Amino acid sequence: VAESVMVATLFTYAGPAYVGILRHLGKNDEADKAQAEIDKMKANVMEHAFDGDWFLRAYDAEGEKMGSKECEEGKIFIESQGFCILGKCGIEDGKALKALDSVEKYLGTKYGLVLNNPAFTRYYVEYGEISTYPAGYKENAGIFCHNNAWIMIAEAVMGRGDKAFDYYTRIAP
Repeated sequence: VAESVMVATLFTYAGPAYVGILRHLGKNDEADKAQAEIDKMKANVMEHAFDGDWFLRAYDAEGEKMGSKECEEGKIFIESQGFCILGKCGIEDGKALKALDSVEKYLGTKYGLVLNNPAFTRYYVEYGEISTYPAGYKENAGIFCHNNAWIMIAEAVMGRGDKAFDYYTRIAP
């Protein structure tokens, strides 16, 4: 019953390729229906998942925000920042750039981008395993290369290749 913003934007990212396949097959009515669902998902993401300076991570099973400025810990997460942009959310109105600026401000270190910040310092039953690790370890504000790559791609998509390369050099051996 939880809702992941990243999964929502995986839909808006992959959906256009599906629409293209349907059009190639001559299934234009089905393609139009699929495009309408993509557009609806983008609108939902922009209405319910942009937190003012970045995109939420999710809504938990109780409908509470995860990855929000309203949270005590885990205010911002890396995953949705990259995939919202790859899924073309917030590009036209500047919110995508605002989210990427927040990534640098809140997740950036000289060794790469951490997964979330601030790290969890206690167990949160609603978040589960992520809050069981010590701060800075694994999913609790650790640095994972694959998530960093999503931000590098997002930066490149937004025309900020120098920032993408900067992030690459931080995680490169």
